[in-house]
Amino acid sequence: MALAAAANGADALVECRSCHGIRIVPAGRVPSSSTFLVRFWLVQPPENIIGVIRNSLSSAHPFNTDSDHFNKGGVWDSITVFGGALEVATWAAKAIGYQSSLDQDKQETILALWSKGRELARACTWSVPKGISERDSVVFRLQVSEENFSIPYDAMPLSKRLKQSNKHLKSIARGIATAVHDIYCLDANEYGVLLNKDGDNEPDILRAMHLASLAAAVEALHMITYSRDDSLSHYAVVASSLLPTYGDLFSFLSRALSLGVRTEELLKAASKLWGGGYKGAHMVETNLIGIVAHHCTILMEFIRDPLQFASKNYTNNFMQLLSLWRGSVPILSRDPQTGLCKSKEAHVATERPHMSYARVIKV
Repeated sequence: MALAAAANGADALVECRSCHGIRIVPAGRVPSSSTFLVRFWLVQPPENIIGVIRNSLSSAHPFNTDSDHFNKGGVWDSITVFGGALEVATWAAKAIGYQSSLDQDKQETILALWSKGRELARACTWSVPKGISERDSVVFRLQVSEENFSIPYDAMPLSKRLKQSNKHLKSIARGIATAVHDIYCLDANEYGVLLNKDGDNEPDILRAMHLASLAAAVEALHMITYSRDDSLSHYAVVASSLLPTYGDLFSFLSRALSLGVRTEELLKAASKLWGGGYKGAHMVETNLIGIVAHHCTILMEFIRDPLQFASKNYTNNFMQLLSLWRGSVPILSRDPQTGLCKSKEAHVATERPHMSYARVIKV
């Protein structure tokens, strides 16, 4: 609209800001105090600009301005975080409320916790639980034995507290506690003081463990996702999915470590991590084989190359269940209103659509 107005003689300009600098459109014109200037952000805006956007959204949706509703989602649903590990880790710490009481730089601590959490997830393996009947939905479970993680005595209070806060994280609690201990390097008594320091509020040291857990959820998706380029290191995260307890990635990790997750949940979690969400996010759907998200397309890997998928999972101890694509959307049978790609409904007398490829996975 600004460019159209400028073309018709209005004193209007568009200022494009990217990683390469600032460019004024139309070129050659200099803005004055009376110019109507539209600023177009092609990179993540700084925090003060995000704050303006957040406040304007809060004014437009007064029912979400209550802090409790805000922390459960609210305007966070309207924010997409673009960038790499640094940007996502920084926003994750912000969503969790992690402050860092260490003397070292806060950003360094956040990145260290993020790196430790991702490293921990690589000790886990995805598998299909045995004993699934022909009529059951296939689920994928993230498995690791609690005994796989050695833990120093001083870190035991951290592990115990994490298990109390989320029983589904029991299998990785020792690993998370050790990861945090490697950074904080305190003794058991000092951890006890920190865990009880904030009274009814959540201790900051517990938030540090939640941050590492969130990083583990991100790495768990990396482990099963294929991309032919470096797209996996470029995120477009729905900010509300980073929130504690109610966030999609926290819920995804808890279910993956306990009951297991269905293919639909894998696709939805990946689309909120790399794709910035999708139009049909509010809908409950089954038989999904792909999602055309806002910034990429996530597909079940078996529909791209079934033979390669079968042979790869017969000969390896890992699974690549998803594939990520950017650019033109493949020719898929999808709902243009929601971006959801669904498989044909299975006949009641036959097996479920995903049972056939589940059998080729080595468990």
